[in-house]
Amino acid sequence: MINRRENWIAALPAGIRAELEACAVVRDYPRGAAICEAGDPARGVHQVVEGYIKVTGLTRAGETAVIVVYGPGNCWGESPLIAERPHHHTTTAMTDVRVRHYPRADFLRIYAAHQAVSLALCRKFSRSMSQLIRREAAQSRERMARRVAGCFYAFLHGAPEPAANRGVIEAPLTQTDIADFLGVTRQSVQPEIAALKAAGIVEKRGGVWEVLDVRGLKRWALDLGDA
Repeated sequence: MINRRENWIAALPAGIRAELEACAVVRDYPRGAAICEAGDPARGVHQVVEGYIKVTGLTRAGETAVIVVYGPGNCWGESPLIAERPHHHTTTAMTDVRVRHYPRADFLRIYAAHQAVSLALCRKFSRSMSQLIRREAAQSRERMARRVAGCFYAFLHGAPEPAANRGVIEAPLTQTDIADFLGVTRQSVQPEIAALKAAGIVEKRGGVWEVLDVRGLKRWALDLGDA
């Protein structure tokens, strides 16, 4: 659901990265603002600088569902730009957010001039496809408790190691977001979240999820919660 630490632009050689950043335009958006709408033309590549955004699309039933949540460093919009197609999904600010926009013409010029850019994008797309395949396979066999715990743990995994076995999920994740991502009802995830709370693993305070036992959450995500 989240890929908060992937920043392929940061991995580029310093000169190419500087060339990209020199053409970038930085804009601020308030919470709830639509940054890109489904059907919009691909005007460039976008990167989260501060805050969190969510990418949503329509299910087969015509309902809006969260596909992925991005945090600082994450980019989106590369696929529609390179494929010369409109955006398939809507991107919305979950918090007040700052976004760096790389305009279409500038990005394509740098993309064509530097092989390192195309290689970095190929790696990103390959990782995304592999993650999608693994997720589809896993969802067919995982228990609901494991899937819900896995959503919480994904927000901590890859982040700096939390101190004292505790952590904070900064993105404003809701039970509805988790249900949408898992393709189930909100009612089906409520008991699993209640169980995590009762076990002293997570707690929501002031609209923010606190992970009180990171190791315990990991055990639940690995289906060891009731072992």
